[in-house]
Amino acid sequence: MSTQSCQQAPKETTHEHEVKAEIPEYFLLRPEIEKAYGYSHAVKIGNEIKVSGAVSMDDNGNPTAVGDFEQQMKNCYADL
Repeated sequence: MSTQSCQQAPKETTHEHEVKAEIPEYFLLRPEIEKAYGYSHAVKIGNEIKVSGAVSMDDNGNPTAVGDFEQQMKNCYADL
């Protein structure tokens, strides 16, 4: 068995890479409502678009087409 001191350790090689962070672009359909709940309707990061918060509501945040799933879906897709 042999021991090795810190002075005999091999040199570590480091590589530097510059990484650019994509700046998100937020899309607010109903800004006051979305800010109150802490979300945005969509976010574009690079070449991708992330969609969230697609719900059937009017501009005041009130539910629309209650009990009518088909119309709710149409309302959500219309907002996209």
